[in-house]
Amino acid sequence: MAPSPSGALPAPALLRCTTSYSLETLRQTSSFAFDGTVTKIGPARDEDSDDGAYVAVSFTVNQWFAGGDTDTVTVDMIPPEVDAFESTPPAYRTGTRLLVSGQLRSLTDADRGLVAEACSGFTRYYDADTATAWRGAYR
Repeated sequence: MAPSPSGALPAPALLRCTTSYSLETLRQTSSFAFDGTVTKIGPARDEDSDDGAYVAVSFTVNQWFAGGDTDTVTVDMIPPEVDAFESTPPAYRTGTRLLVSGQLRSLTDADRGLVAEACSGFTRYYDADTATAWRGAYR
């Protein structure tokens, strides 16, 4: 059996990030953060829009750290196989538990309201120590 993934989700190779992950940056730049388990992946956003690189990912929320209070949420995320080679499994799948943070895409369009931060570290595989640190960052 393969070991469970840990740390940050892989960031797309061509992604240019202007900020580096830290708890302080997480708190300052993320309008939402939660511990959740993936329940559904897809569909892809309209390829003719600026959102073509994202898929809608639905979660059961285990705990909100900031920005929400619902039991479920759908967030636009980089597709799980964006950097996967044929021999590499997708970055996440149904049942994967993640720590997700990001921004409100638009205050006026509720259907496309949340987008996960794709820069390395801001969306991570769940581990208890990091969840505790995120909880403390938002107090």
